[in-house]
Amino acid sequence: MSQPWDTFEAGGRQEPLVFETKDSILAWVASERALWSWLWSNGAKEAPGLSPDYFNDYGAGWAQGDQYIRNASDNTDGNYIQWKNARLRGQSTGRLVVSDTIEGQDILTIKEAAGTIAGRWAYWFTVGNAQPQQARSVEDVRGLILSAFPAMVGAEHYRDILQRERRNYREEVARVQRTTDQFQRDRTEEWQRRYHRVARLSKNLVRKTQAIWAQENSDFNDLARKALGDLETTRNRYETQMALAAPVKYWKDKSSEHKTAERTMLKSSACYFLVAIISLFLVAYLCSDYILSLPKDIDRAAVYVIVSGGLLAFTTILFWVGRIIIKLYLSEHHLRVDSAERAVMTQTYLAMTEEGSATDAERAIVLTSIFRPSPDGIVKEDGPADASLGGILSRLLTTR
Repeated sequence: MSQPWDTFEAGGRQEPLVFETKDSILAWVASERALWSWLWSNGAKEAPGLSPDYFNDYGAGWAQGDQYIRNASDNTDGNYIQWKNARLRGQSTGRLVVSDTIEGQDILTIKEAAGTIAGRWAYWFTVGNAQPQQARSVEDVRGLILSAFPAMVGAEHYRDILQRERRNYREEVARVQRTTDQFQRDRTEEWQRRYHRVARLSKNLVRKTQAIWAQENSDFNDLARKALGDLETTRNRYETQMALAAPVKYWKDKSSEHKTAERTMLKSSACYFLVAIISLFLVAYLCSDYILSLPKDIDRAAVYVIVSGGLLAFTTILFWVGRIIIKLYLSEHHLRVDSAERAVMTQTYLAMTEEGSATDAERAIVLTSIFRPSPDGIVKEDGPADASLGGILSRLLTTR
């Protein structure tokens, strides 16, 4: 069995307090704070003879203990030890009374029998904080008298019986808690063992699956290389038969270059539009979140206009840049197709020339097609339309 997180004696308690875990002492502090919360609840209105600061100090003392315990790594933390010695063991006027001590039970019994105000005066008198001359009402005096003579509240043996019952109940609760904690630890260890076993089995399954996939991939690559080799052989035979010359190789190289550029532009277009759509949704979400977070007393008309204008400008820029990227892609596509056509026409011209079957007119037609100017496929007006009055009138007159 593991050692308790902390064990200490509280003022006036017959047996030391034993806490197995930090959570158990936090639960104890929370229960004590809730049990004594009637001391500082609406204290200034109900007990005018006492300073409201007294009420808040005891509530703050329990809250401070909760904070120190949460921040402590173990029971040797300096702040935790200082709070424990000053607030639970000390004899100062700011010490915290524990509910299951004799004086704590006396105060709670006075509170139940004579009311909250009497209970508060009994608490202040017990910790040495109040003086008899401070009493202002009958309830104040009753609380002072009952705190000095607790036997007046009930017979002494009833208090002893109640104390023993409470102690037995707390011990039983602590035993059940320890049993539950041990059971939970055992369950956690069993779960961890099963988890590690499943993890090992999963890793073995993944390794075997990866090995099978790797073998299948290797077989597929072999078949693909064989097929590509057959295609390459066929292509070489065709090129040999057509007696390729330097112009054919040149235009094929150009076609390959434009094809690579075309693929690059296609990927760039896809990535750009994906990023653009995400950016558009993100900007729209941020704008809507900003508008919804505005205070109700602010005029939103101007904000709507500014946000709408910004969204319009942002959207216009996105689509304008996308339009340019698409045109660059189409340009590479056109140039690739043109280069491929020139290569085919060059092969045809060489074959016709070698066989001597082409007439001068046919040669002229082929040569004109081969050496025609190469279009770039880009529309020169890539800027946004002129939105001025002069630009609109110019387009209207041109259209007519």
